[in-house]
Amino acid sequence: MKAFPTYVTSTALAAALLLAGATAFAATAYRWVDAQGVVHIQDQPHEGAEEIELGSPPTYHADPANTSYAARATAAKQNDAEVKFTCSVTQPLNDAVLFENVSITISVSVQPGLRGSDHLNVSYDGMTLPAASPGATSFTVSPVDRGEHTVVATLLDANSKTLCTTAPVTFYVRQPGLRAR
Repeated sequence: MKAFPTYVTSTALAAALLLAGATAFAATAYRWVDAQGVVHIQDQPHEGAEEIELGSPPTYHADPANTSYAARATAAKQNDAEVKFTCSVTQPLNDAVLFENVSITISVSVQPGLRGSDHLNVSYDGMTLPAASPGATSFTVSPVDRGEHTVVATLLDANSKTLCTTAPVTFYVRQPGLRAR
């Protein structure tokens, strides 16, 4: 019997396994070589064929915990929990003195940035300011009274969990007195 290169036998075996996987898997296959030296593997007996016992086909079982929607959502929450947010009031500056302002704009910086479901609560002298729009980082106070004022901002997620809080910023507003008019 003539010896055939290994790749011919391997290729024929791979083809037979693919064919077997595509149809009902046969536990027995038959290997034979024709007059031209081509190796054949099939599920039907042939004159002079060698019987080959095939094992169970290889299977793949995905880990349900890694592919399910719930697992991906849990992983996303864990990633969110790992994100460290920092918040700061960027306007007005701490200890700033503002003269004759009718209104002021309070601006808050959030790093790495607001996500779609996050929102800021800004407290001006202990009272929460309404946001101009969802995801707003600037808030306007009008009218502004003279004197000392304090601003604190808190970043909250969709479940109202605190992600970061700014240090209190104190600023002063000077308005002309009644005698100055």
